[in-house]
Amino acid sequence: MIAHHVAQSIGSRAQKASLAAAAATLLSVSGVSAQSPSGAPCALRSDFIRLMAHTYDESPIALGVTDDGRLIELFASRSGSTWSIALTTPSGITCLVMSGSEWQMRPAVADTGA
Repeated sequence: MIAHHVAQSIGSRAQKASLAAAAATLLSVSGVSAQSPSGAPCALRSDFIRLMAHTYDESPIALGVTDDGRLIELFASRSGSTWSIALTTPSGITCLVMSGSEWQMRPAVADTGA
């Protein structure tokens, strides 16, 4: 069972690596850099969201704004088999920060005021 999950995770990571190639293709047409300085695949936010939905069945499930004005989003597939974290700059360029498998939602914990 564990070997099956590891094999799925490795396969999922390999598929996410192809995201870089897809982002590069999308951006070569628009003239935007296809990678962040750290080497992460990047795309225009609308293209990134479309690619994540079409290729991985992932959609945004949580988001926040960083102190420096960037949008950070958590994407997950409906089945929970894959997830991704993306960061979008104020100029609308979204870069993949990390991705993984076996996403699980936890029930909300009541605020005790402590």
